[in-house]
Amino acid sequence: MDAVYAAAGIVPDRALPEDPEVVEHSGATDRFQFLPNYSGQESVVATGGVELVAGASVPDAGQNVSAGAVRAVRRR
Repeated sequence: MDAVYAAAGIVPDRALPEDPEVVEHSGATDRFQFLPNYSGQESVVATGGVELVAGASVPDAGQNVSAGAVRAVRRR
């Protein structure tokens, strides 16, 4: 993200997390995780379920989250 900020002339006023954030929301029947990765490198988050955008199965070993990307997973 540093390159994006620099290109836009933006100076962030806080340090971004170096690891992906894990935000979980639960309903009566489903659990969802949102995995924003603010870092400059790909990370793996240990979670299993179905990736909501692509519909791909996510093994329990984890979901790859590219640098600057967000993944949404419906948990098993």
